[in-house]
Amino acid sequence: MNKKRIETCLIIFLIFISLIYFIVDFSILAVIVLIVSCVLLKFSYPIENKSENACQEEEKKLIVPDEEVIVEAEDDEVSIINYPDNFDEKKFLKEIFDLYKNIQDDFMNFEYDNLMHELGIELYNQYSKQMQSLHDRGKQAVRVNINLDKIQTESFAQENDCYRAVINIAVSEDKYMKGMEETFRLTSARVRYESCYSITVIKRHKKRIARKCHNCNEKVQGNPYKCPYCESMLLESVDNWIMTDLKLLCSHSKKES
Repeated sequence: MNKKRIETCLIIFLIFISLIYFIVDFSILAVIVLIVSCVLLKFSYPIENKSENACQEEEKKLIVPDEEVIVEAEDDEVSIINYPDNFDEKKFLKEIFDLYKNIQDDFMNFEYDNLMHELGIELYNQYSKQMQSLHDRGKQAVRVNINLDKIQTESFAQENDCYRAVINIAVSEDKYMKGMEETFRLTSARVRYESCYSITVIKRHKKRIARKCHNCNEKVQGNPYKCPYCESMLLESVDNWIMTDLKLLCSHSKKES
């Protein structure tokens, strides 16, 4: 109990005694004491309340609210890629861009055999169906003037006897359809596309005595170029990167005259 509360209690006690003494003896002194005590009590409460309020204000000042921590994301956050020792990243990314260009060129010119060495079996089946459909309609999908805008490795991992990587690539290229007998018309009705892709590639990094297909995981006897079970191109027969997946992330066109 603080000092103000003690004073208040004493004043109330004094009022109580003065009131009893006045009732019993009708003393003027008791009346005076009673009046003075009431006045003191009247001034005591505001002072006490003010003191309590002041204490509360002081306590509020002592309480410091927790500051909100704001983490600003970096615009170009660099992800860490665990490449093998002595791995040439620039050469690797150049090979992937060249692979993309070669695939587009082989698709345009119906080069089935080349695509077999460049694509996984599932992706090859997709390309071959499209090419067969175009050929049956006497059409050709022109893919030329391919320029690299940006390329970046998303992930790189070593799995069993092959490397597997995911690359994001942004390219600008001219695309249009023409008849197989028509000549190229790059100077008229040209459509320029700016596209972003997510590309998955794999490559053999060591030879195996017991060969297995990277696609179906079946053991392969002899030295064939294709798996006898799923007809996928065997990685042991080539030393280049093979594209197993191609996803279009975004694309927009701009017609040029």
